[in-house]
Amino acid sequence: MSAGPIRVGVDGRDGAGKTTFANHLSAALAGRDAEVYRASIDDWQQPANYRYRQGRYSPEGYYLDGFDYLSFRRELLDPFAEERRCRLAAFDVESDRPVEGASILAGPNSILLVDGVFLLRPELRDCWELSIYLYVDPPTALERGIARDSARSGDADLERRLYKERYGPGQDLYELEAAPTRHADLVIDNTRPIEPVLVDRRS
Repeated sequence: MSAGPIRVGVDGRDGAGKTTFANHLSAALAGRDAEVYRASIDDWQQPANYRYRQGRYSPEGYYLDGFDYLSFRRELLDPFAEERRCRLAAFDVESDRPVEGASILAGPNSILLVDGVFLLRPELRDCWELSIYLYVDPPTALERGIARDSARSGDADLERRLYKERYGPGQDLYELEAAPTRHADLVIDNTRPIEPVLVDRRS
């Protein structure tokens, strides 16, 4: 393998199973004469005072203000493709502070697997040698996301409100503006994560 650095984006709604899917893909690729790196858009979030400047439950705030796309591209995606030194993370949302992130130097056999929401926004579309969109219907994604985040925060009422007012409608805005399933190289139905199904968009 020497096709140059390859960037793979795994997109989908909150709760679609992106992180698990990307982790499994990373494990499958490991040891195949490739250097495989993992990253997530979650490690490129904006500080809380910027993320929530339109309100804690604002869907526009989620879609437009949630992530530092400029730095994400400038400090990770572009230099990775050019075989320059880059870093895998820039922000820790739990402490609400910048982090240095692991520094890597991509080579011609390197693969970068990135999971996250909104990866097929217009300003990021040309960053992927391969883009994958995990499809899960909105109600299923919502319930999965609430269950996951409630287990972490211990506040099911808060998480349900966030998903119904911020995350779900924010994803609707994304689909309206960016049409990710139309631009993804592959669309995979991940309703059953143990049995993902490639969607034939010709039918």
